[in-house]
Amino acid sequence: MKKLGWFALFWLGGVLAVTVVGLVIRAFLG
Repeated sequence: MKKLGWFALFWLGGVLAVTVVGLVIRAFLG
């Protein structure tokens, strides 16, 4: 159960990182 929690945390962090990078790229190109 603890391993699943870590997996969810890393997954959420990955999604957040991709979203931030996408916004930065859009802001930079726009």
